[in-house]
Amino acid sequence: MGIINFIRIADIRTVGATNSLTYESINKEFFNGHH
Repeated sequence: MGIINFIRIADIRTVGATNSLTYESINKEFFNGHH
């Protein structure tokens, strides 16, 4: 059970990091495109 929980936490952190990077790059493109 501990290993499964560890993998889930690692997945959540990875997905969160990926989403924030994607969000930042989209934000930069949008900002640069409109200013």
